[in-house]
Amino acid sequence: MSFGVYTRVDKTNRNLLRNKSRYAKTKQNAYDIQRKLKLEYPTYSPEELRKIRKKIWADIRKDQKRRRLIIYISIACGLAVATWFIYTFQYKLL
Repeated sequence: MSFGVYTRVDKTNRNLLRNKSRYAKTKQNAYDIQRKLKLEYPTYSPEELRKIRKKIWADIRKDQKRRRLIIYISIACGLAVATWFIYTFQYKLL
């Protein structure tokens, strides 16, 4: 949290503590919004959790394959550039 955000939060908290009725209204409004939205966390069955877990692992494996392919291509390009560099300058060094 940056210093500017911290000072604004601190100032707001001090103002709310000075004015108890404003704090009570703010607190009540927050509870009303939460009740209207009915914030609930989804519950999954064990089968759904297994499917989600399998999908996550499949995505991880796919990302690993992609990264591995990028590394191999980078190494191959680097070797090609190094070979070209050595071939180009071999006669200039001798």
